[in-house]
Amino acid sequence: MKFFIIFAITSILVFGFSPIFAEPEIQTLPTDKGNLDVRLTFDEIIPGKLTTLEIDFLNSQTKEIQPHIDWSFSVSKEGQTIWGPTQLSHTSEGSLKNLRYEFEEKGNYNLEFSVEGILFQIIPTEKVTFQVKVGETSLRPPVSIDAHTSKNFYDYGESIGVNGKIKNYDENIHSDLILEYRVLDPDGVMVSKGQTVASSFGAFSFSFVARGQNFEPGGNYLIQLSFGSAESELAMYLFAGQDNIVDTTSPVILEQENIEVVAQTSDALTAITFEVLVTDNVDKTIKPTCKPESGYLFGIGETVVKCTAKDSAGNFAIPITFSVIVNPPITSIPSWVKNVAEFWCQDKIDEASFVEGIQYLIDNDIIVIPAVSERISETQDVPQWVKNNACWWSEDSITDNDFALGIEYLVKQGIIVV
Repeated sequence: MKFFIIFAITSILVFGFSPIFAEPEIQTLPTDKGNLDVRLTFDEIIPGKLTTLEIDFLNSQTKEIQPHIDWSFSVSKEGQTIWGPTQLSHTSEGSLKNLRYEFEEKGNYNLEFSVEGILFQIIPTEKVTFQVKVGETSLRPPVSIDAHTSKNFYDYGESIGVNGKIKNYDENIHSDLILEYRVLDPDGVMVSKGQTVASSFGAFSFSFVARGQNFEPGGNYLIQLSFGSAESELAMYLFAGQDNIVDTTSPVILEQENIEVVAQTSDALTAITFEVLVTDNVDKTIKPTCKPESGYLFGIGETVVKCTAKDSAGNFAIPITFSVIVNPPITSIPSWVKNVAEFWCQDKIDEASFVEGIQYLIDNDIIVIPAVSERISETQDVPQWVKNNACWWSEDSITDNDFALGIEYLVKQGIIVV
């Protein structure tokens, strides 16, 4: 068995091209989580010979090729994996044009593609599996879609029915294919999608309701159908403007988890941004009002944020609250540094030696304390409370952060330079 691809995965990878046939097989399927569509294209498969597989990763909304995909590939037959999965690879173009594989014998194969990254961002693994028949029926005869809606004009909230038939449908050849449909709004944005299967004679039907935040009344909508390599489009007009809709349903503000961060310094404010989402049965977009708002400068401690929202019909959402918690900066001090504090506490070293020792530990990143915004003076006097803190810390009577406050004070006074 041989597997070839232009990326350097194993030592058996080579460059190559297969003959181009007039009627290639094309399958387009969504990943299991729906963030991508994957299009598989190949010519007639002959057992024992290399077959070129072309793969396009498509944005599920725009249907354009999605660049920068991290992917892997495996082949299985009769429930057993016979190749792969390959190591994770990256395609900057979003397409694989020379993925070559040798199907050794006739039968039904499953080609599984896994996606673990999009645009350099790691995502939960999404998978899509293509069923490929190898042998006499591996290259399906071309089919076409004949479909129509129950009528051309609909009112907002009405159910849209679509009926049709797959011409030249052969149950022995096409039964593994799925009819997919997408609904595009007047701006070309997908607002609904779904799947259905054809009957043994190729007939199909499905319906969807033109209501909700994705459907805006008053405009031409397009229904796109695909079945293997066959595609078709239907147009419909959605009547009734927003003024004709009696909207008594309040929007819903989605729950927001508490936000917890660590401040960079003990005396500086921290800018916190957040996004609160609102859903509504009519309005597509509702921006909530939050106090304090996103981007507000929060001080150390806990601050309660309250968010409200209102839709275009004047319906108010139930307010939500969540907390923004800004913790004091974290100080990293090795435990053995307590020996230095203990020596000073017991007057085994003088004040200057303590300052010099702490300065050395900071300069060599043995003690890491937050940066301070400014120095107050250039005095060399160390207050008694700083020494008291050192004594208490050496006895484990106060925390690392409490001891760090004394060091931070020395930095601000210019006694220790960071």
